Amino acid sequence: MVFVPSVQFGLRSPEMGYVQITHFQETTPQEVDDAFFALSKSGMKSLILDLRGNPGGLVDAAIDVARRFLTSGVITSSENFDPRLSTVYQARNAAAWTIPLAVLVDADTASAAEVLAGALKDNARARLLGQPTFGKGSSQGLIRLPDAIGGLPTGGLRLTIARFFSPKGLPYAGLGVTPDLLLQPFKPRTLDVPDPQIIAAQDELQRLLASAR
Repeated sequence: MVFVPSVQFGLRSPEMGYVQITHFQETTPQEVDDAFFALSKSGMKSLILDLRGNPGGLVDAAIDVARRFLTSGVITSSENFDPRLSTVYQARNAAAWTIPLAVLVDADTASAAEVLAGALKDNARARLLGQPTFGKGSSQGLIRLPDAIGGLPTGGLRLTIARFFSPKGLPYAGLGVTPDLLLQPFKPRTLDVPDPQIIAAQDELQRLLASAR
């Protein structure tokens, strides 16, 4: 099986790190750990977290990443079709990373990515920049239909089994997450075109670092 990484990272300046999460899978929390520690060894003092174009994936992985950045507080809550399975997910991590954080989102940031973005925004842990997110915030399950005569498969039904809410109790479905700072959409046509949204995030982090001094 070929491993497809979900995290890319590097330095945007000598002290400013950049981590992009393209989707959430089982390995994502460890990939984020590896990226963070590598960037820290290189002198990172602040971080841009890029969730643009992230369609989601495993919600549990997004919750685990949120716990890396939050010492306490509600991450998200779920409303399940079976009320006994509804859950409030909390952060309790005295060793959470506390460096200044800017998060980039756009209209294609969805589902598990919205859970992470909403947790960081509502807990005042990061500044969000970009466009309002997609507004999915649900988990689906597949129910297989009985086989036909002769054992031939007939298909299945994909049903929404849970909805997720922000720490402030707002549903992600239909609403999404509104950034603190709205930016114009950016779709680069060539790799050598500067990304104005990343530049805006760099400026925001510089402002946060200056105000903390």
